[in-house]
Amino acid sequence: MRTLARYHFGGILADDMGLGKTLQMIAVLLAAKLEGKTGTSLIVTPASLVFNWGEEFKKFAPELKVTLAAGTQAERQKRLEESVHSDVLITSYDLLKRDAALYEGREFLYQVLDEAQYIKNHTTAAAKAVKVIKSRFRFALTGTPIENRLSELWSIFDYLMPGFLYGYDTFRREFEIPVVKNNDQEAMERDLMIHAPIDEVVMHYAETAKNAGLDGIVCSPLEAGKVHERCGKEFLTVTPGVRFADGDVGDQKRVMTPAAAKAIAKKLVEAKNPVLHAGGGILLAHEVGKALGTRAIFTEREKGVMTLRRGFHIEPGERVLIVEDIVTTGGSVQEVVNVVKKAGGVIIGVGLLDRSGGKAEFGVPKDKVQALLHLTVPTYKPEECPLCKQGIPMTERGSHHLK
Repeated sequence: MRTLARYHFGGILADDMGLGKTLQMIAVLLAAKLEGKTGTSLIVTPASLVFNWGEEFKKFAPELKVTLAAGTQAERQKRLEESVHSDVLITSYDLLKRDAALYEGREFLYQVLDEAQYIKNHTTAAAKAVKVIKSRFRFALTGTPIENRLSELWSIFDYLMPGFLYGYDTFRREFEIPVVKNNDQEAMERDLMIHAPIDEVVMHYAETAKNAGLDGIVCSPLEAGKVHERCGKEFLTVTPGVRFADGDVGDQKRVMTPAAAKAIAKKLVEAKNPVLHAGGGILLAHEVGKALGTRAIFTEREKGVMTLRRGFHIEPGERVLIVEDIVTTGGSVQEVVNVVKKAGGVIIGVGLLDRSGGKAEFGVPKDKVQALLHLTVPTYKPEECPLCKQGIPMTERGSHHLK
């Protein structure tokens, strides 16, 4: 929901009953406050759930100041006036209709409809009342966005993003009548562009995404060049379908080799480069590899020499990311660098935590080293070490002492 709001979309949270729609919405409103967003958010709910929402806010987000629009008309008017200093205002569909005049001139941060099927009939007073309220972001919570007819979904979208599904007459003529009443498979396939050429479909959705304010789309590399021609070079294309010529493509049919992708995008993105740990960073390397969708391997000492074992290997020309945990002298990283170079691999980067004060050397250019944290740890000569003077034995970490 936060992503939708970021791109100025409304949305329906349609989880089944009991899956936490209320809690998810509370989390969104709390995150908005923590991010510094200002303004009051309005929640409209069935009358029986107004106080339940209030209790949920007390339980899960006591940081938020909540006002309930309840009581007599005079009491509600006073609470509505005071709610300009609240984070959240909660009212019911029925009271919103009665108090419509009191909401004139106000703009809310979020407007949330709970049990949004209450406005499934767009001709009702409740549906008309919620649609005239001004707000920056709109969301609907309902486990049943469609109960009987497609027009029910249209009514909710008319609240969320007016005009997105056209006016009702157009929607009824182009969608509801041919698809639902006539069970027109051909009309459905036309609307979904089932039989249109793939290039035409991709361009349609790319232009729709751009016009909606999105930064880019995910598409096959086969269409990436055409998308940039149509939508501009600044429009992003994420192309997961890049595979090596002899690699496993799984169930994907629209793939491209790195060489072909490079010719189009002029930037090679490879998905099978190994992540190699340098010393104590096995878990880090494993997690980095998992996040990047690639294999993670590690070196070990054999007779005092760092090497690849267990069937691990690096192909000549293969790009390698080296991951280490804490670095003091950089010795282990240098040894791993030598292993990669000996195998003919290409080191694209080294990630680590640096406690050498920036003094450690790794045998790779500085611009390829990325430290997540820099620490300066004091060191002593043996005769000056305060722990040595106290007779406290030294504990040697790492594997240098192993033969």
